[in-house]
Amino acid sequence: MRHLKKAGFSPRHIGAYILIGLPEQPIDAIVETIRFAGGHGAFPYLAEYSPVPHTLLWEKAVSWSNYDLTGEPLFHNNTLLPCWDEARKGCLPKLKRLVAETRERLRQE
Repeated sequence: MRHLKKAGFSPRHIGAYILIGLPEQPIDAIVETIRFAGGHGAFPYLAEYSPVPHTLLWEKAVSWSNYDLTGEPLFHNNTLLPCWDEARKGCLPKLKRLVAETRERLRQE
């Protein structure tokens, strides 16, 4: 952050994309990352993981998903969060709310 600000970037133009929806990803780690980014002045943005065949995470994604990722490419769609169970998916509104609150707080500073 310091280097970006020193280079002339306004804090309003500094963001951090946080990848969510990874297999085995703990919700607490996402919350911590959102708070870390916001605490350092970066506007957090959530980016949903989409499984891509033949990548390092593909096999893990296939084993964690409740969808037939190998048989139906439409299930690769990141809006499904195909590697999260229903409990994790249920946390998504809370995560989005935390991001919105963090960005609003940063706008007020």
